[in-house]
Amino acid sequence: MKRVVCWLLLILFVVAFQGSAAYFMSINGVKPDVVLVFVLLTGVVYGRTQGLVTGFFCGLLVDLLNSGLFGFYTLVLMPVGMVSGMMQKNVFEDNFVLPLIMVAVASFAVNILLLVCVAFSGYAFCNWLGMLAHAGNSVIYNTLITLPILFLFNKMRRKLTDGEVTF
Repeated sequence: MKRVVCWLLLILFVVAFQGSAAYFMSINGVKPDVVLVFVLLTGVVYGRTQGLVTGFFCGLLVDLLNSGLFGFYTLVLMPVGMVSGMMQKNVFEDNFVLPLIMVAVASFAVNILLLVCVAFSGYAFCNWLGMLAHAGNSVIYNTLITLPILFLFNKMRRKLTDGEVTF
């Protein structure tokens, strides 16, 4: 029970950070998608089930707080957490290249999927190249913020396995 409460608090913190502090980290209108990186790394570090559950709750909270396409982030973050959890056995503790590649691919896929959903939902916009450039910048930004978050995840996992913290 204590572990569930800690994970819920951590999810609330990450979503709150995404909604507030990430705004101040914006570069040319591109904000880091900390929630996506968090869900992906949760799957990589803790496995498929934890990634799926974290993706569901993070996606639901992001959908509840956004005024955009309701359900989009829930439907996107759940498979991201699950698929990254399937890659858990391929990612070694000190390997940082594969999680970086996974974040880059997931960021690009989420941005393109959002672009397609916006196009099919009837919103009129004409700047496809601008949207693709935004997606590319988002991929770069998300990949850069992955390194410190991955460092924190690995440090937290080591403390959990050493028995210092009972999460």
